[in-house]
Order: sequence, then C-alpha cells, then structure tokens
Amino acid sequence: MMLCPQLQRGWRGVLGVLALGVVVACGDAAPAVVPATVQETRGATFACRDTFPADLTGCPAATVNTAVVVNGGVHSGPGDTTLLMQTGKTRFRLLPSSSLRYVANSGLGVTFLLTAGRLFADHDAAGGALVIQSGNSAISALGTLFTVATDNSGAVIVSVQGGTVAVEVPRGSQQIRNVTQGQGIQIPAGATAPPLPRAMTPGELRLWQRIGPNLTLTP
Repeated sequence: MMLCPQLQRGWRGVLGVLALGVVVACGDAAPAVVPATVQETRGATFACRDTFPADLTGCPAATVNTAVVVNGGVHSGPGDTTLLMQTGKTRFRLLPSSSLRYVANSGLGVTFLLTAGRLFADHDAAGGALVIQSGNSAISALGTLFTVATDNSGAVIVSVQGGTVAVEVPRGSQQIRNVTQGQGIQIPAGATAPPLPRAMTPGELRLWQRIGPNLTLTP
C-alpha cells in the first residue's frame, strides 16, 4: 500500500496516526483490522472483548482464541498467572497483576495502554507499527524484544533485549530517546523529558533470562 506523504516521515508520523486511531492512505483500501487473540493462559486471567472496565476481574475468563478488539483489554490476576496474546506479528506476555488495553488500530499498526503490571513484547516491524503507552510515556517498537512495566511510584520502566525502541516523554511532545539492546530506562511519574538510557539493571537481566524464552508458547 502506498502511504500518504504525511506518513512518510518515519515513526513519528505513524505514532500520530495510531494515537488518533485513524487510517490515512492514498488510493488503496486500508488493510483489515486484526484483533488481538489470546494464545495461552495460566491462573486467573480475564478478557473483555470491546470494553475496559475499572475492575477487569468482572470480565469473562480469558481462554485460548479469545479475541480482543479496540477498546477492549486483558488482565492477569496475582500469583502464578500469565497471559500470552498475539496481534499480527506481535506477541505480548503479561506477568501477574497486569492490565493491557487495546487503544487503537489504524490498519497500519496498533496502540496499547499498559495500566498496571508488566508486559514483554516480541515485535516484528514487518507486521506494522507498535506503540505501547504507559503513564505519560509512549514507546514505539522498531523491530524489538522489549519490556514495559509500571512500579508502585508510578514510574515506567523499559528495557530492551534486542533491537531498538523510541521512548517519547511526555506523549505527543516529540522529545524522544532511543533505547537499544542491553539498555534500560526508568521514567519517573510526571517526567517532562525522557531520561538517559543506561545499561540494564541486574534485576532486568534476570527477568529477561526467565521470561524472554517464553514469548512463544510455553512447553
């Protein structure tokens, strides 16, 4: 598909389109919008197809092949829980006590909002753009293995196992830092600019050693 000129400006143009949830194309029909589909669950997990209530435990139990569309979301309860979800060529694994909302699908890419907990993502750029919002940050994946988490202080934590992500703080400000393989960044609540990335902490490295191999289905 030939993109309109306003999308031929790198990831910023795509990020803007995803944030609005619209499709911009020249002449050709937009690609079909693909839902996010649950691939695996363990423990208490929940999925609302097209709503995102304050208490996601009131949603139906998430099961394999459950589909979630824009405005819907998924949640993993506490304890020994996990949920693996896929949309297009992107896979997400949620750790316990995590909530993820499906914000927008432009046909050119997708936007999700992590409101609690942590997700690990395996993103193939050939499948379109991916943006993960959390707190006042927007993380644009550029063909990447990465994780996004929130902590009790409201900070957002990002670390990258492979590839690069572009971190924008605050959202829409075009203040961007690239975080590359082996690096991490912690963004305090209310930050007015993205901090400098640093080498991944030992704790993040241990998490990657444990979770990274399981971004596909577990045995």
